[in-house]
Amino acid sequence: MSSHPSWIDEVIASANPKTAQRIYWAGEVEFLSAAEGDVMGRTVKLRLVRGPEEHALVNPFAKATRKRKGFAGTFFEMTLSLLGGPEGGDDTMTLSTVLLGWSDGPKGATATLKISDEEEGGHPFMYFKRPSSEGPGTRWMAVFVELTDDEQPVNQQQAAICDSRIENAPVDHPPAKVKSYAQNAAILIQSPVFAMYLQERVDGSRGWDAETIDTWLKAKLGITSKTELNAPGPARTAFDAIKSNYVEWSGRAQYSPL
Repeated sequence: MSSHPSWIDEVIASANPKTAQRIYWAGEVEFLSAAEGDVMGRTVKLRLVRGPEEHALVNPFAKATRKRKGFAGTFFEMTLSLLGGPEGGDDTMTLSTVLLGWSDGPKGATATLKISDEEEGGHPFMYFKRPSSEGPGTRWMAVFVELTDDEQPVNQQQAAICDSRIENAPVDHPPAKVKSYAQNAAILIQSPVFAMYLQERVDGSRGWDAETIDTWLKAKLGITSKTELNAPGPARTAFDAIKSNYVEWSGRAQYSPL
């Protein structure tokens, strides 16, 4: 089966051009596994269902940024439409996610995503079926929309043009690797371990959830948007100090900082 079934082609073709340009990837996915822990929160691993003619293609998530070294990966809004009838969960669901990793292996292309801690309720994939000798796992038609640090959709057509210009631009030396402080702050805010740190070191009487941490951090740094951290200045220096103290504390407490 193609990763762009006819119904998705029809949806894209009939959509407002601005809407269609926001789609990062669309196709069929299969549920492989789900997990939930104090450090990483809720995660899900999906297999991309692709036809034989597409097996030689690179995983479409290969160009997205994986979470690594404490910095966040690419943010995606993921919409799933259940195939084959209800299985205890919603027929259609839309979730905010962060890409943790992808792979291309003998069993096909996969993507592992962290589900936003701001999503209410239990693990949204707890009722779905893993693949087994009795048959495949639960399958959905999926649409992924890439989001900026401020949760705005990325225009993929414009992004592709920018990527092409960067790749083809002459350079005398390798470009410097720039850290995304805004993404770093965003993933830190969602870390349950960072919430434990604030509970112990800042205010033990406050309930530290993602929204409370976001408000506290912006007030502490004197900023209104996390993207302000991408520019050198007092706010970035203060953020580095907060993270340094947190990493030192997590090491003594024998926690992984993220």
